[in-house]
Amino acid sequence: MDRQEKIDNFYNEEHQYKTGVAILRKLALACKLKETYKWSFPTYTTQDKNVIAICKFKSHFGIWFFNGVFLK
Repeated sequence: MDRQEKIDNFYNEEHQYKTGVAILRKLALACKLKETYKWSFPTYTTQDKNVIAICKFKSHFGIWFFNGVFLK
C-alpha cells in the first residue's frame, strides 16, 4: 500500500473522531503543509521538516507537535 492509500485509509475509517481529525487535516492543508505518512500517522512537513502529525487513539485524538518547544 502506498503512502496516499495509507493516508486515505486513516481519514476514511469510521471512528468516533472522524469529524475532528478531518478538521485538523483541513487546517494543516490550509497552512500549505505537505501531507505524508510516517510512524502510522499522517504527518505534515514544510521544507522537508516535520511540523505536526495527526493522531487518533481509542479515547482521544490530537496533534503531535515536532519541536513544540519552539511554539510561541
